[in-house]
Formats: sequence, C-alpha cells, structure tokens
Amino acid sequence: MSAVVYGTGSVVVGLVGVYPKDGLFVEGYDDSGNLVVHPLSGGFPYKLNSRQAARLREVKGANAAGGVFRKALFMLEGSEATFEGWTDGQLMHGWVMPHFELKEAMRVAAAFKGRFDPALNVFRNRRGAVLETWKAREIKTVDGKRLKVFALGAGLWRWHRAEMGVAFRH
Repeated sequence: MSAVVYGTGSVVVGLVGVYPKDGLFVEGYDDSGNLVVHPLSGGFPYKLNSRQAARLREVKGANAAGGVFRKALFMLEGSEATFEGWTDGQLMHGWVMPHFELKEAMRVAAAFKGRFDPALNVFRNRRGAVLETWKAREIKTVDGKRLKVFALGAGLWRWHRAEMGVAFRH
C-alpha cells in the first residue's frame, strides 16, 4: 500500500474525527518526511509520522471549503506586489485564503521563491524546514464557472485583501 500524500492547504481529520471540530490544516512535510499540521481552530503545529498520517482522511468538497468564489486582489504582509485571485471569504487566523489560476500562481511563485512542477501539477516552496506543496483544485465561481486553481500560501502566509494596492485585513 502506497503512502497518501496530502497537499499543503488540505484539510484532514482522523478516521473517527468530526469535521470541522477535529479538522487539521496541512502545512506540508518536514525534512524527515513527517506531515506537519495544525488545528483549524488555531494552535501549535503537530508533526505526524507516516503511520499517524495513514490514519487521516482528507475532507473534500463543500465540507472543506466555503461556498462560491469571487475575484479579488491580494497582497502578502510586507510586500507591495498585488495578485489577482479568488476567495470564498474563508479566513485562517484572520488572514484571507486566496486561490490563483495557473498564470497568476506562476507570478506568486516567482515572487516568493517557489516553483511549479509540471510533472506533478503542483507548486512547491520551502518555508523554514517545511516543504509546502500546493496541489491544483477546482472551484466554482459566482457566475457558475469551474476553474482550476492553486491556493498558494492560503492558511499559512499572511495574505490580505488589497484594493488599489493598499492592504486591508478583514
């Protein structure tokens, strides 16, 4: 049986866990291959070995994400650059959780030393000792379109909504 790999930004719960109460946000993997997660409700990160990670299940669909997505501009704290993406209004620790179409995700990755792996269709970057892997996912927009997006930094980086190049927090 092959090991399950969870993408950065995924939401997981234990096999007997209840979402959202027991939800864990996936940060990535450390250099030893441990899965790094933190509770959706906030708190310190946990490192789970492969046996522990095998006892998780990914929360998908409407249970893992909010409703429909709207277009918005985003800025990272400490940066002047703006990026066009999509949001469903969800926050993690007060920060917005943007999703970017491929072309804009490439701009985000280039600006923050990430890279796109076309063979795996994922973006990767290293934040300290954690390798973040951002998988593609499909969202539904307010006008009913379905788009493939990447949630680079959603839930981990300090993203703000931006209007006219000025960041504001929810």
